Amino acid sequence: MNTTIAPITNDVTAARTPRNRRTGLTIIGLGLALSVAAPLAAGPMASAAGADTLSPNPAQHLTQDDHGSHLNGKIHTPAGTALRLAGSPTLGEHTHAESNGELPKRINAGGAATFTYSSDWGSDAELTFAYAIGDGTWEVWGHTKVPAVGKNVVEAEIRRYGQSHSDPDSPYNVTASWSSTSTYNPEPDFAVTNKPGEEVTDRAEQAALLTKFCKDGNGSCAYLPKSYTADVTKDPVNVSDPFYNDTKEEAEFGFDKEISTKWINTVAVEGSVEVEIAKVVNLGVKVTYEHSVETELKTVEKMSVKVAPGHGVVYQFVPSYAKVTGDFSIFAEGTRYDLKNVDFDFPTGGTLHAVPLHHA
Repeated sequence: MNTTIAPITNDVTAARTPRNRRTGLTIIGLGLALSVAAPLAAGPMASAAGADTLSPNPAQHLTQDDHGSHLNGKIHTPAGTALRLAGSPTLGEHTHAESNGELPKRINAGGAATFTYSSDWGSDAELTFAYAIGDGTWEVWGHTKVPAVGKNVVEAEIRRYGQSHSDPDSPYNVTASWSSTSTYNPEPDFAVTNKPGEEVTDRAEQAALLTKFCKDGNGSCAYLPKSYTADVTKDPVNVSDPFYNDTKEEAEFGFDKEISTKWINTVAVEGSVEVEIAKVVNLGVKVTYEHSVETELKTVEKMSVKVAPGHGVVYQFVPSYAKVTGDFSIFAEGTRYDLKNVDFDFPTGGTLHAVPLHHA
């Protein structure tokens, strides 16, 4: 499982009495609560050396330590992969976000973000969240809890979208750990990283991997475009039957038809070897180059030529394509395979030609 539970699981049951000096403060706090007929609420956070004042008794000062449990945490994300908060986080019953401390909606690729949540005095602070990674095929799930009594918990998993368990075939790892040894404010830290990949440059092996894992569209193949070349011409295609003028007079032969060119769900690992691809999860090709992954162009072509006696003609269409060169990443069987310089060709148009023919 892509789950890491931090090695520091402080037993608050044993540790918090001397740390909070609760022996003396418990009686005072209870007395205050009874005197105002309302429970004590957590105030704003202060530094370790600072103090907050609780109303209605301004003479009574309690440090941040005594306001409850704290979740001052951080989330890191790998370069090239952005995170997007999936829904609203789930909070414990007495957990609340501090001022400007909520989980951010988005975290830029290669960035980090902090969050700050706390609980009422004597209550648990608990937070559960999920961030979609990149295109949303996978997400990072995280959970942390700092209870009033019991062990602190921090844990995380990489899950496929819509699942409630870890996905070992994901291209990412996540670790969950503590940044502090404090029992009441252990500072949970979540770090998302890319799994190391195995680079594959052999064309035959590339074709085999694409056929095995990407042909049926199993969602484990992502494509990252690197370069774009417009108007690459293909071999001409006959779009009419040959016409021969067997008369003694000049004849006219016209063409007026719709010609359709389309991408046929293939990628080229070399000039003559193509592999059928049913689905590309990463839509970078469409976003970057404004080409759909199922492009089809239909154009009406018109042309008329004069054919001399004893000669012939055939109409040929020379299709033009945009060539996108990029790298494939395949995530399967717990391994990431990086395939370099794999080409997609998308139709962009073409030209109609009348090609002379001679009798054999």
